Amino acid sequence: MVLKLREILIKQVAIHLPYLPCESCQCLTADQRERILRWLASHDCLSQQIVPYISKNLLSVPLYSLEFYKCNQLTNDMLIEFARASHFSRLKSLIIHQCNQVHDSGIRAITKGQLSLEYIALRKLNNLTNAGLDGIHSAFLKEIDFRRNDKIQDQGILTIVSNNLNLRSIHLVNCYSITHQSIVYIAQHLAEKLVSF
Repeated sequence: MVLKLREILIKQVAIHLPYLPCESCQCLTADQRERILRWLASHDCLSQQIVPYISKNLLSVPLYSLEFYKCNQLTNDMLIEFARASHFSRLKSLIIHQCNQVHDSGIRAITKGQLSLEYIALRKLNNLTNAGLDGIHSAFLKEIDFRRNDKIQDQGILTIVSNNLNLRSIHLVNCYSITHQSIVYIAQHLAEKLVSF
């Protein structure tokens, strides 16, 4: 009963987000803001028109997790706008899965300055290349999941490993442009720490 009521409230805030004064959203916790953003993304309600309200009402305090799953409305411009929010530098978890309009510029923007990242999953992004991975740098990053990214090559993996020497888990299944060079580099730099590969 309580769970259902909470989900109804999340839905109502998401639907009415453009009409809510910023002050009324100040009482929302980070978890509630993350849920509202997930609801918008999973119900095909993301649009360029709602982005300013997301930035003003949901990203006015630090969020710790962002998740976009099969959200074809998500664009580079949206990610760039989210990254411009004043408190947007404390993410611990970032998941972007099969969002077809997301390219390197959006990934670079959303990961730039995220020094607290512990987990990042960029899966099935048809337009993600090495260039999108440049800004991923966190001393806390333990796990990366880049499954099914055909355009990521060895240089991108070398950059990720060099910038994140505390990695414990790396998922590169079906990254067909990666060669044995990446495997050797990972083994040389992370062999003692790596738990899952």
